[in-house]
Amino acid sequence: MERTVYCSPIAANVTPLMVKKLFYSHKCGAIRSVTIEKHRKKKAPYSQACYALVEFAHRDSVELALDVMVKGEARIGRGLSIRIVRAGLGAAAMMSAGNNESFVFL
Repeated sequence: MERTVYCSPIAANVTPLMVKKLFYSHKCGAIRSVTIEKHRKKKAPYSQACYALVEFAHRDSVELALDVMVKGEARIGRGLSIRIVRAGLGAAAMMSAGNNESFVFL
């Protein structure tokens, strides 16, 4: 999990290739895999949204990927802004960072 980021929310029509293009265009490094899943929450706005788990080849790529969001350039599909966080963060860490609204904790 130390090489993986969680991206959400993304539209249901977003493909793994689109996710890869986002990170490759910002020179985040080699990607080993992209997995897209539907959110488990049934409430709006997540009833139709998905999330992506992106595994990079190198740990350093995670920091570069997080910078994409910080710069406000994390957009896929319809141009909606997405959140990018380290995968596997516990609920307490997310809440202390003030980001407790839309994450699946692994």
